[in-house]
Amino acid sequence: MKEPLIKAADKDIHGSVRHLTAIFKHDENIFVVFFINHGGQQCFSPGYDKKEVLEFFRIKEKEFNEKLHITWKHCESCKKESKKVFYFLASNGIKLCEDCVEKKYA
Repeated sequence: MKEPLIKAADKDIHGSVRHLTAIFKHDENIFVVFFINHGGQQCFSPGYDKKEVLEFFRIKEKEFNEKLHITWKHCESCKKESKKVFYFLASNGIKLCEDCVEKKYA
């Protein structure tokens, strides 16, 4: 599987977001947002506080809560820890390990 091209987003990101995949809590009040831009590239934002995430990404509280992930090491399906869970969550918005992705999408 080819690794994604990662670029940091800036404050004008709202125009380039095609699909917001996940929000990770980085620190007490700092969040990093992973998204796919209109060019199909996987990108991530710098750390923003919650108000900035809502404003810059033009999302509502409900979507913020749905996309927010505090832990990202364990597969939702088999509950095993895997380094690929973070990759699939950030790139596709699915919290599965490599084995479960193969079973579900093969």
